[in-house]
Amino acid sequence: MTPDHAQLSDEPVRLVRRRARDEPSESDLGDSFGGREEVLDAGTAVVRRPSRWIIAAAVVVVLVATTGWYVDRQERAREMRALEGCRRQLHDAVVFADLRLMSMADYLAPALSVTSGTRRARLMDDMGVAARSALGDVERADRGCRAVSIRPWHFALTSQHQAETAYSGALTARLRAVADRGSSYYRDSTSLQRLRDGADIHIPGGPF
Repeated sequence: MTPDHAQLSDEPVRLVRRRARDEPSESDLGDSFGGREEVLDAGTAVVRRPSRWIIAAAVVVVLVATTGWYVDRQERAREMRALEGCRRQLHDAVVFADLRLMSMADYLAPALSVTSGTRRARLMDDMGVAARSALGDVERADRGCRAVSIRPWHFALTSQHQAETAYSGALTARLRAVADRGSSYYRDSTSLQRLRDGADIHIPGGPF
């Protein structure tokens, strides 16, 4: 071993670098940036949970919407039943009026074809009597249809209700005219039958 090798050792040696006068030290750098811990804290995300009031408000909104939907569904079902009852009542009134007055017209037809003047007027009075016997049922059906209440946002039911009341009102007016003057029975009833079809009351034959 040479003398130079004997003087060396395995221990690491840190060489001290001479710092320039205007160069900041490590401690100064740490103070200026707030230290390692402050840098880590600045990068930590803060998770905010919704407040209890927001959650409670959302639950109340859902409950109110669900309740409103259920109530509206029940109300719509009630309106449908009421309209169906109105249509049945109208149907029965029309059937009775048709049969009553058609049978009277058939009975009077032979005499009407050969008479005129006062005799014919008396025969028309018999037609008026028959109309008055059917008028009560028609008027009750008309009042029942008009008493039905429909929510304005139930558009299909509103249209159906309007069709039924239009027909029931026209039918009442026509039967009153026949009751006052029996000859009104023989007037053209195309418009009345068109209203009957619109009200979804399909009865073959008859003027009403």
